[in-house]
Amino acid sequence: FADIADRCAEFCSDAIVVGHNVRFDHGMIAAEFRRLEVRFRAPTYCTCTGMRKAFPGLESYRLSSLCEHFGISVERQHRAMDDAK
Repeated sequence: FADIADRCAEFCSDAIVVGHNVRFDHGMIAAEFRRLEVRFRAPTYCTCTGMRKAFPGLESYRLSSLCEHFGISVERQHRAMDDAK
């Protein structure tokens, strides 16, 4: 991570970190920066929270359950590009 930390910080400088249960992803990134004694802060948007607000009452808000509910096929779960789709 040390080899790409500067590029990562630059990439995220004006970005919003979006993810399903984004606190986990943000925490992992922040932990890597902490190892380098750098503080990482970025605004976040949690798609799980957004789905709970937009579609209350669904049985499950797991990403795989939401994909199934909305008819979205996912080949590989927990892979950045597949999850983004």
